[in-house]
Amino acid sequence: MSHAACFYNYVKTIYFMRTNEDFTPSAELLSFMKFNNLQTLAELLSISDEDLVKMRGFGYRILKEILELRKI
Repeated sequence: MSHAACFYNYVKTIYFMRTNEDFTPSAELLSFMKFNNLQTLAELLSISDEDLVKMRGFGYRILKEILELRKI
């Protein structure tokens, strides 16, 4: 298993999911999307975890938000 996959599984088990009404994309996530020319959250969520980890500007906080979005 790659380091990225191990990190993904670790983070997936430790974060707490918020409800749909509580989710508001952070300025950091919005900046990441703009930097990588992603227009919608659906477009962001369609990218595989392995590819997301390789994108510029990707980090733990963005991963946490994406995991929340995928669970909602």
